[in-house]
Formats: sequence, structure tokens, C-alpha cells
Amino acid sequence: MLQIISKALSYVFHPIFIPTLIIATIAIFAPSILLPISENLFLFFSLFVFLSTWLMPALSIYGLFLSGVIKSIYLDDQRDRMIGIAVTTIIYGIFSFVLYYKFRANTEVMLLFCTSIFCQLSALIITYFWKISLHSISVWAMVCYLATLILIKKQDSLFAPLLTAILLSGALMSARLYLQKHTMAQIGAGMALSTIVSSILFFVIY
Repeated sequence: MLQIISKALSYVFHPIFIPTLIIATIAIFAPSILLPISENLFLFFSLFVFLSTWLMPALSIYGLFLSGVIKSIYLDDQRDRMIGIAVTTIIYGIFSFVLYYKFRANTEVMLLFCTSIFCQLSALIITYFWKISLHSISVWAMVCYLATLILIKKQDSLFAPLLTAILLSGALMSARLYLQKHTMAQIGAGMALSTIVSSILFFVIY
């Protein structure tokens, strides 16, 4: 049973799904943060985020697998992992460009995707030398981002999502350890990376 639960958590809260989860959470609990994007466009915007940050990377990685560029869609091999991270980072970069120039996204929304990009770039460099937990990076980045919004935008409505994100982080990291996909050091390094990148961007932007 624990094996099934751990795999389910790993799949459902895969790193490339986290941006969509964050945007959906904000749209529900603190919609004013997404302004000047119109509330009428929240659903379309969430769908656009999903297509750009989940579907496109997933299809790209699957295409690389079918063409023989990578050995597995799970990116267990170091080379596969680096290719997967690089492709996802490029897609996120293009998406962020469109987000800023077409949607006129505000500072808080751009902060989310800048954090994602810099975390991925850092993970790409680290992966050349050592395996770091991408699940840990992404889910803890969500915690850092929600905490930042509460601090900067005074959004008390995000306290419940923040606490939920913290509990989710614990469950997801435990799942990765249970599945023996990572060590405590790799999990801890992922958390540390997210915290450092989030802190640097916070002080640079604000």
C-alpha cells in the first residue's frame, strides 16, 4: 500500500505540475495577485500554464524517448536527466517571455516562473556532478513562493495553502525516500537550493 501511495504522490505532484498547482491555488485563494490578468481569463490562463509547463515538457520528453535520444521517460540516467531538465528549462523560458509580453504578467507571477527557471538551471549544473531531488526542489519552491506572497502581499488567505504545501512537501519527500529514488542528502539539497534561489530572487526583486 505504501508503495502505491508513494508512487501516486510522485506522479501526481511531479515537478512539471507544480506551476499549474500554484497558479490554480492563487486563482482560488488570492485572485488579486494575478491582476492585471482579468478574472474572466483565470481559467484560460490556468489552462495556458498547464499546457505550457506540463503538457509541452511531457510531450517533448516522450518525443525524445520515442526518437531514441533518451533511454527512459523517467529520466533515471544522468544524461537523460540533464537532457530532460534542459528541454524543460528552454520551454519555461519561452513561456515566461510570452507570459510577460502577451499577458503583461505582474512581478509576483513572473517571480514564480523566474524561480522555476533558475532552480532548473541550478539543478542542471548540479546534476552534471551529482543527483539532486527535482521533486524536493519543486515542492519546496512552492512553499517558499507562498510564504513570499504572504510576506509581501499580506495575503492571509494563503496561510491554509501554505500549511498544506508544507505537509505535502513532507509526504512527497518521504515518498521519494521510501521508493529509494533519493537519499536524505539529495532531498535536503533540493530544499536548500529552492530556499537559496527564492531568497536571492526575493532580495533582487523586492
